[in-house]
Amino acid sequence: MQSFTRRVQMSGPGSEVIPHAIALRDYVSKKTGLEIGLWNIGFGAPVGTMIYAVRVDGLAGVDALGAQLSGDMAYEALLAKGAAWVVGAAEDSLRESLNGEMNTMPPVGSVVTLTTAVIAAGMYAKAIGWGIEIAEHVLKVTGMPVSFQMEMFGTFGQVAWIGVAANSADADAMNAKINADAGYMDKLGATAGLFVDGMSHRMLGVRVA
Repeated sequence: MQSFTRRVQMSGPGSEVIPHAIALRDYVSKKTGLEIGLWNIGFGAPVGTMIYAVRVDGLAGVDALGAQLSGDMAYEALLAKGAAWVVGAAEDSLRESLNGEMNTMPPVGSVVTLTTAVIAAGMYAKAIGWGIEIAEHVLKVTGMPVSFQMEMFGTFGQVAWIGVAANSADADAMNAKINADAGYMDKLGATAGLFVDGMSHRMLGVRVA
């Protein structure tokens, strides 16, 4: 299974934009029979950024999802209704998990931290090994499972660590634990040369539907 996401930035009153995004999520989930998570990004992306996420069976799964919605008038009407709020073009992503975590969608209210980096040329084996190791270390220290994933398209060599907490209080507690862990700091110090400088990024979001 892979993780398929669609990232959309919307500009408008939250009282209108968020219910619309939820309605779109609900319709597609019911139509396809797939559990789709809607995440409202609070930090690390422009205000109004929303991410729809679903587990799929590779490219064939993405194609099947699109086929179920193709020509669906109700779906197209929902898209048309929200068009005035959408800023720029939506961005799709397909990721492959490298450590087997997160096979199910976290519940509504969960807080996700998404950290991305780009592997340096010639460092793929070492960087992937380190990526899995750091995910295992975070789980050991905080109890928070972390999915380590590779982007299948887009920026070549981009990887992502996705950690999910039950709520914001748990996210704060887990951050405090990991930032106080000497082993974690030592592992961060061992990344020299593994990733492209200046290409790391972190986002935080909350599942709203």
